[in-house]
Amino acid sequence: MGNQIFGNLFFQVGDTQAMGWWTVEPTMKQVLADKEFYLEHCKKVWRYSTVHMAKLMGDSDPPRTPAPWMNLGTLNRFCTDIVESLDSVKTKEELADLLWSWFNYVNRLNGWLALNFPWHLGKMFPPVTSESIAELGKVTKAGSARKPKRPA
Repeated sequence: MGNQIFGNLFFQVGDTQAMGWWTVEPTMKQVLADKEFYLEHCKKVWRYSTVHMAKLMGDSDPPRTPAPWMNLGTLNRFCTDIVESLDSVKTKEELADLLWSWFNYVNRLNGWLALNFPWHLGKMFPPVTSESIAELGKVTKAGSARKPKRPA
């Protein structure tokens, strides 16, 4: 159970970061401002870069998994609502306004998840240095010298 919780927290932080301020938000700002991208292109870029992550974080598969996979059912419902409303969006400005709400939600969620992430566990993983690599090499050689040979 502990590993699953840690894994969920890891993906919740990373994927909300990707869906928000780190990847999708700056991409959407660029494509919405680019005259070579038409409205339908912009809608596709958002769908292709977001929907799969939102589904993994908040969808379920009853009866096997009746609860949202990473406990973010609202995130997936909000994403689905946006997808279902895209046909009513008629301008890039309307799309930018709609996605403004999405990015605010995702970025705030990312902030809370990052705050709750057990960052202190990183202390258990010291940095790799050239000295530690050399020491591992010595230990590995010493350990292999002690191994009994397999019979032929």
